[in-house]
Amino acid sequence: MKKLVLLMIVAGATVTGLYIAYVLTRPEKVIDFGEKIHHDDFDYSVLKVEKLKTLGDGTRSVSTRGTFYVVTLKVENNAIRVNHRWDISMAYVEDQAGRKYHHSVEAQESWDDAKGVQNAALHNTPHGSFETADIVFDLPENVQNPCLKIWKDVLMGDAFDGIAYRKVKVPLD
Repeated sequence: MKKLVLLMIVAGATVTGLYIAYVLTRPEKVIDFGEKIHHDDFDYSVLKVEKLKTLGDGTRSVSTRGTFYVVTLKVENNAIRVNHRWDISMAYVEDQAGRKYHHSVEAQESWDDAKGVQNAALHNTPHGSFETADIVFDLPENVQNPCLKIWKDVLMGDAFDGIAYRKVKVPLD
């Protein structure tokens, strides 16, 4: 009996180790605008990107020494019953060297003010619907191969597909 239990523990640890190795070593997947990053019952897609040197107008105008990337992100909630609570901080840009860039709070506020949008960072998308949000990143002039990626909670569906959404990126140039 002890040998059987020990054998089951070893087999379980081996399977778990192989699964973790698979998740960690799987190559990244590159997708285009409009294609979906699947995360449990939710899909994210980049619809467009605007590159600007200044944002806003008047006293709320902000400038950059690099380039503002304004990414329009579509979030679809395909769940049957639950709302999807999310905020724009789940999206980030990673460059060729692996540097990560999060949205610019100051630039985001200027963009939202100019567009007449309030509380643009927080969303609660009802089941069976979608929302779009503009997210402003302030990237350096010499950024190479900036790609949008998503990081949010690990949910039940993610455990079954090896958290695949973490290995998907959308080139912004």
